[in-house]
Amino acid sequence: MLKTLLDGSFPDSLKCCLATRPVIPSPEMEYEDISIPGRDGSLTRELGYKNIPIECEYNMLEEVNIKSLVRTVKGFFVGKKTLRFSDDDVYYKIKKIQFSDIENEVAEYGRFTVTFECDPFQYALNSSISLVNGQSFQNIGTYRSKPYLKVFGSGTLTVNGKSIILRDVGDYIELDSDLQNAYKGTVDMNRNMVGEFPEFVPGTNRVSWSGNITKVICEGRWRYI
Repeated sequence: MLKTLLDGSFPDSLKCCLATRPVIPSPEMEYEDISIPGRDGSLTRELGYKNIPIECEYNMLEEVNIKSLVRTVKGFFVGKKTLRFSDDDVYYKIKKIQFSDIENEVAEYGRFTVTFECDPFQYALNSSISLVNGQSFQNIGTYRSKPYLKVFGSGTLTVNGKSIILRDVGDYIELDSDLQNAYKGTVDMNRNMVGEFPEFVPGTNRVSWSGNITKVICEGRWRYI
């Protein structure tokens, strides 16, 4: 039976299941057309992919009145960050969750729809990679990724020919390209970094380092259109 896994789980005690297999829409690129006097046609600039809505219809069946179960089910959905289907090895990042009204003409039966507004990409469940200084590796996704890097020591980190200078790091610094933030735990370390946050292109990438950097831990965050 196909299940939706929210933050990795969906308890059987909720006594509800998918009524139908949901349709996963393809993400749509948003464009800006720029008109220039004297130029034929317009310049077109990509602005990025829009969020996608994933509608999941659920059935609830209970031996007693389902009103209490409805409250429990809604409570479980609140605050969840990731959505995955049990027959696939990718997940979606949830932006918003919206509930339809509950259809329950019979006291022991109910049907409702949950709309998950998600980030446009599908993310690989496992994207940890072992980096070796100067060696290449593969981004197995179909779109550029925004990795997380934990760099031990100060020095120069070079990703696909672009250098990032890390100063006065101490033990380590964390670089989160998705958040565009450099930190160590809860400590802001953006001042310790000079350069752009790295991205990994689909296919072959190369990372190297010099100075006093001893090790780099990486989550590639592979993603698919």
